[in-house]
Amino acid sequence: IVLRFGSRVSTIDYSQDGNFIAAGSEEGLVSVYDQRSQLTFKSNPSHQGPVLHVSIDPKGEFVVSTGCDGMLQIYAFENTEAEGPKLSVIKQIKITNNQIPDGSMRLQTAWHPSGERLAVSGDIMLGIINRNDWMLNCEKEISHEKAISLCEWSKNGVYIMTVCEKNVVKVWDFPSKAMVSNISNSDTIWSLSWGPTGNKVAFIDNEGNLGIWEHVIPHEFVNPSKVTDSTAPNQSVLANSINNEMEQSEVMASMEMGMDAEGQNVNQEDMSQQVVIENADGEEGQQEQIVFNAAGDDEEQVEQTGTEKYIRLDEDQEKQIQQALNFYHHNINAEPQEKFMPGATEEVSTRKLLHWGIVGKMVWRNEGQFEAIDIEFNDTS
Repeated sequence: IVLRFGSRVSTIDYSQDGNFIAAGSEEGLVSVYDQRSQLTFKSNPSHQGPVLHVSIDPKGEFVVSTGCDGMLQIYAFENTEAEGPKLSVIKQIKITNNQIPDGSMRLQTAWHPSGERLAVSGDIMLGIINRNDWMLNCEKEISHEKAISLCEWSKNGVYIMTVCEKNVVKVWDFPSKAMVSNISNSDTIWSLSWGPTGNKVAFIDNEGNLGIWEHVIPHEFVNPSKVTDSTAPNQSVLANSINNEMEQSEVMASMEMGMDAEGQNVNQEDMSQQVVIENADGEEGQQEQIVFNAAGDDEEQVEQTGTEKYIRLDEDQEKQIQQALNFYHHNINAEPQEKFMPGATEEVSTRKLLHWGIVGKMVWRNEGQFEAIDIEFNDTS
């Protein structure tokens, strides 16, 4: 037994390095177990009602929780001789004006893989909290018709998936704020997670069924599990990642003015845009260089040498390419994989499986007077 509560465990999370295990209870308490030091850090009752979600900072310095009271709490680890190990609240933020007595919303938070920002649900617009000031900022471009209940970063930190109360799922290229996928689901999504490799997202619905969406990111985009430079907190892969320090709109404006990436005047006939092909499914692509023809030739001229292909376009094709580079919007009607999990553990059961894998499993159990989480390893030798 690593964590013990006086009421039912309502949420659980573990750190990326596997050292910390965090859990929240229906009585509004949060506890974290440090496996290295074998210390348990506990909070005072900080939520008026059950805890809906807990999330551990990738850097192992903070823990975040949300509750049915619509509040977000940010905790820091403390360990003093006088009070011992505990979780101290350093910030409280109201993320929704709605009370959620029945836990019908998840109010999920998601740390960026770099740990520099925190995505927050609860409003129709996605909330972002930066680590340096803990201030909540709303992203107006990333929004739904109904309040967002779930959000999750891709493994490379470039994409973020959001789910609203109407079960509409959207995927965004965060740096450009452009939507790249739109998925409708008939059942209420209760939890989701990007696959550690490949282009997949696993989800659990409110009936306890497990499903998988495949090919979530369009084929021509970078694989969501491919780690880019510095975990890409500000790197956009929209339109195959224009390999340039300027934003895409600046690139287009420079082209129209006859200037190169460094602001130098160039010949329009020699102007070109380098595009690296690296698709979302991880397949090897080729390198294309699109040459914009200011003279307006009527026919395409194609030259191919090795892995490079040069295409000369007319004016109409130029405009189409420019529009595509400025904004790429791709809707997919991906049907979830057929359910292959028979269902959730029965409500009346006193022993529930929370998580399982190659190493072992986490089990919640009710002993009448108390509740506990057990970790059982497959290799008992």
